[in-house]
Amino acid sequence: MHYPSFLLAAVLAAIPRANGECHRSGETWGGDKFTALEAAQRLCTDGSLAETDYRYGEFKTFCVNLSTLKKVDFTVLVGRNVIGDGLRISSADCTDRLHREINGCDHGGRSSYEQGTGPEGTNVVWDFSANPGSGQCA
Repeated sequence: MHYPSFLLAAVLAAIPRANGECHRSGETWGGDKFTALEAAQRLCTDGSLAETDYRYGEFKTFCVNLSTLKKVDFTVLVGRNVIGDGLRISSADCTDRLHREINGCDHGGRSSYEQGTGPEGTNVVWDFSANPGSGQCA
């Protein structure tokens, strides 16, 4: 079965493109991975990181204590090709993307996702980061 090329192009344009990297050193998730996954989901569903307006270059970061000896810093940033403000990420997308940084990278990581959801057809770039560290949040 053959599909028209415009249909394939439309489907591919709707899929977010990701570019990311894992941290190569520093703390690992260890036994606190599940706690980090829960914390990411909580921040993405309670309105702290998602379902809230972002402007170009704006970022939101939260530190969460995972145990008495370990913390995690979560960051969401909207950048490049943004016109205006009022950009939002769904809680489901926020959770999924932070979970990828936790599950896919032993030392945490950072990824960028391009989506064609901006004003006037611009591609909005979202950056997601999850970084475990020693100690407690300030």
